[in-house]
Amino acid sequence: MRVPQGSAPRRLSDWQFYEQHEDFKDKLEAEFQARAYNARPAKEHLNLRGQIARELLAKESDDIISRIQREAEEQHAEAVAQYQEDLEGKPSPDPEVQAEYIAKAASFLLSHPSKGRAEDSRLS
Repeated sequence: MRVPQGSAPRRLSDWQFYEQHEDFKDKLEAEFQARAYNARPAKEHLNLRGQIARELLAKESDDIISRIQREAEEQHAEAVAQYQEDLEGKPSPDPEVQAEYIAKAASFLLSHPSKGRAEDSRLS
């Protein structure tokens, strides 16, 4: 059975989604390098990248901003749907995942023979 890992997914802010988006990663990295932020301490890089993402997103056209908002919402909706599905605990429809769980169950039962026997006093 599937069980969600952690709490329900949260929607990324627009700038966070923009920062991670494949279409804009190179643009953000180029700006990071142009500002010579790579020379700054590594512990500052995350905040600096976020700052750049906010600035660049603010300069984008309304169409790009709308696209980012729409895609971020779609990604969040998909993640929430998957989380809800996992909460229900239904088996995965994916044959590879099913095979993985069957192998784990078989391994567990083979290593704990009393767990699968009716004569186990806890099951009587």
